[in-house]
Amino acid sequence: MIRKRFLAAGTVALALLVIPPAAIVAASTRSAHATFVSAVTYLNGVTCLTSSQCWAVGSQRSINSGLYVPLIQRWDGNSWASESSPALAGLSAALLGITCASASECWAVGGESTVAGASGGFIERWDGLAWTLVTPFAPSALASVTCVSTADCWAVGETPPAAPGDPSSGVIENWNGSTWSVIASQAQGIPWLEGVACVSSTNCWASGSGFEHWNGAAWTPVPVFETGPFSSVACASLTECWAVESRYHVIERWNGTSWTGITLADGNLQLSGVTCVAAAECWAVGTDYFGQTSKTAVERWSGTTWAPVASPDPIPYGSIGSGYGDGLSAVTCITTSTCIAIGSNVAGLLAGVHETWNGTWWTATLQQDTPGVVYDRWEAVVDQSASGGTLRESEIAGETASFRFSGTAITWLAEASGSHGIAAVTIDGVNKGDIDLFRASTPGVAVSNTFAGLAPGPHTIVITVTGTKNPASSGVVVDIDAFQVGTSITQDSSPQLTYDSWTGSTSALASGGSYRSSSEPRAVAKFTYTGTGVDWITATGPAGGMARVTVDGSLVAIVDLYAATAASQVVESYQGLAPGSHTLAVTLVGSKNPLSTGHEVVIDAFVIHE
Repeated sequence: MIRKRFLAAGTVALALLVIPPAAIVAASTRSAHATFVSAVTYLNGVTCLTSSQCWAVGSQRSINSGLYVPLIQRWDGNSWASESSPALAGLSAALLGITCASASECWAVGGESTVAGASGGFIERWDGLAWTLVTPFAPSALASVTCVSTADCWAVGETPPAAPGDPSSGVIENWNGSTWSVIASQAQGIPWLEGVACVSSTNCWASGSGFEHWNGAAWTPVPVFETGPFSSVACASLTECWAVESRYHVIERWNGTSWTGITLADGNLQLSGVTCVAAAECWAVGTDYFGQTSKTAVERWSGTTWAPVASPDPIPYGSIGSGYGDGLSAVTCITTSTCIAIGSNVAGLLAGVHETWNGTWWTATLQQDTPGVVYDRWEAVVDQSASGGTLRESEIAGETASFRFSGTAITWLAEASGSHGIAAVTIDGVNKGDIDLFRASTPGVAVSNTFAGLAPGPHTIVITVTGTKNPASSGVVVDIDAFQVGTSITQDSSPQLTYDSWTGSTSALASGGSYRSSSEPRAVAKFTYTGTGVDWITATGPAGGMARVTVDGSLVAIVDLYAATAASQVVESYQGLAPGSHTLAVTLVGSKNPLSTGHEVVIDAFVIHE
């Protein structure tokens, strides 16, 4: 499973300690020459103080003991690296939530279990130098933690049954600057709690199988629109809070008086995390399930509606064997243009899934040894200047490195120097040209090569060592440092688009699950973007009409959308523009193909070409 809260039995405690046997050992054979074995890793919580100081927590299966041990990763602005985390001897344990009150005051909470099935919880504290274990007031599994200040923090979770057959109950603990203590609340009547968020020291919410509200003096239950379970809660203000359900595609909203529910169009969603950076800028993340497949899911609140936003799937389902898919469990934002979401592959492959929002699209960074990358005999090299501190390199002509990913853009991160050579690149068998990695500077410098404008869905990039070089180079080295998978799809519901007489609809066949359409003559849709080109994702069919397409006011095409058989996600591409800001306008002509039964024009999405 990939979510931090496993809800089948309504038990937070050991969400990630109940792992399917098939996920215990994950291996990917690169070739006959090299085999990579990945530790089973799950990420559950994330927090950021700055764009160069973030923490993610979860669990990782020890290859030696077979137990799951707490996992803490740190982002330094360049890459994620594991930090030393106190282990609980003889127990399987997972960290489920994390928060920071300052650079030298962070808290991580989790749950643990014994072989006999007994369960409890633990707390870890960061003092600016190291993580240490702190004994919680009660032996309760804790799922989430938040801080108003260094002397006012809250953690919520679940107290195990007093005896077999007895119900569990929610628990709320408070840190007053010196000790953790259990605070009396109605949570004892709620089976479990999973999320907690505070607007101030006198206004906090706890969510789970019910809702509790803190008014500065007491925690009291508050009625909700649905029955839950609510895996995460976040607030933008006293009158603007959101909670997501991890079992259904429902988001609940607090308006200062009551909670109401919003049902999302995609019935396959299971949302696990939510955050707000402003009243008109909130994010919810989770997993989108289609039968036995899964992929990352991101929803964005614009101040008026929730709409899906495309996010990359670092290892798409089936790319290295059946059962592998991605999902997200938590999200946090530093600014409206800087957010981080974390999660896992369903089989626990990778060192977790990490995605970053840059204000335009989500990007996932994968190190060179992610299980999805297949090598011949590339040598592993330790290089502190590399992303993640390591890379792979080869000087043997004909050697290849291939990576199957899902997204509309991919960036290959490499090193260039006076001894580097030339590599050939193909994507889906199409030649993307030769890349010369020679740079006169020594030591090497980091370089990136981006290939954008790909169609939505899975692709395979292959990098081949040519054995050739720039005449000035002293060698033919080619290396793989990392890959960044991006999804630059702008959905029809994006605030970057403006409409007049257009109607919104939902469809599982549309990109992002929704589209806009119009049959009104002279109806206009406009999209302003920055790049060298754009793909208009539309649809054709028996009722398709005709549209006039202009870029920056100049006519570039008259498009006939009639087709005898309906087709979704049809691409109309307009490229070759000068880098910079451009505006594409789609205007209904009001005429049609003689065979068409209508004048319908569809705006499904746009893909920007950098």
